[in-house]
Amino acid sequence: MSTSENTTTAIVHEAINEEYEYIQYNKQLRLIRSVKDDMYQMQSILTACFAPDTKHTDDWFELNSTHELLSEFEHVELKKMYQDRQNLPSHLKGIYVHKFLVSSIAMWASPRYAIYILMLLDELCTKQRGDMMKEDKAFRKDTT
Repeated sequence: MSTSENTTTAIVHEAINEEYEYIQYNKQLRLIRSVKDDMYQMQSILTACFAPDTKHTDDWFELNSTHELLSEFEHVELKKMYQDRQNLPSHLKGIYVHKFLVSSIAMWASPRYAIYILMLLDELCTKQRGDMMKEDKAFRKDTT
């Protein structure tokens, strides 16, 4: 198990086997990640976000907004955005998605999580803006 620091929380990595791991981002967000290609199990995203039983992984792929999002990624040179992996042990099998899709799926799964993501992004941007203002003030002070 290893831990790396993030601006808002500690991220904990716990090996499942050589190819898969759990990643704990905060108290509730624990996802299954494929180490070799950095893809995430969709069901673990839904579970972590406390998505209602009425939301299933296939439902997300049927949304018009999902079709639009995936078509935009066609313009970016990415190998694959998702993959159905059924040849795995039962707790690991399912659809795996590219890391760029994780937040979109989580926000669809849970409005509460969507607000959490927006607040997290705001916190990161506010910190970055504050750091930039400090650098600017230091630069101006040095040039005067």
